[in-house]
Amino acid sequence: MGARLTELLRKRLYDLYAAYAAGRIDEVLREYDDNVTITSYAPVDIFPYLGRKQGKTAVAATMHAAHAAFEYLSYQPVFMVTEQEDAAVIVLARLRQRATDRTIQLFIADFIRFDKGRIVELRQFMIHGFLRRRPAGARPRDSHFENAGLGRATAAFEAMGGLAGRSAKAGRSKMGRPGMRVGSKWWR
Repeated sequence: MGARLTELLRKRLYDLYAAYAAGRIDEVLREYDDNVTITSYAPVDIFPYLGRKQGKTAVAATMHAAHAAFEYLSYQPVFMVTEQEDAAVIVLARLRQRATDRTIQLFIADFIRFDKGRIVELRQFMIHGFLRRRPAGARPRDSHFENAGLGRATAAFEAMGGLAGRSAKAGRSKMGRPGMRVGSKWWR
């Protein structure tokens, strides 16, 4: 029975993420408890409306602000662990900022706690590394990358303990691409 419940929760979460990516906020909010707490650790220069939010009304306002600020090009769970009424999800998101036409790609780690079938707590960590901006007059395929806040993300990663105590360092890989080095391995 436990495996069946876990599979049902996984399906429910995949449906929830798909609804959020499509902008169906009311459908997503039905899954949240009225007294939900969301804490989002995100770069405030890109996501000023995030932070700690209490209650479904505040969460709804935050979701609407996110969809007003960004077009969700993709928002896919790439890893998920579920156990009874808890879940951890890693999402790969690609968003286009409406005001600047910049595209950001980031990983989001969501830690979700349920109670009586409703989401009562969501802790969210975002690590972003790359913004893509189209220079004036350039075609979309001529876009270039800018390193955007990788140092701040690395500092946050180190503050959380890194990977098993290894230190992380932002910089450039051997191929000259921006990346993060953990121990002796480069991550991009």
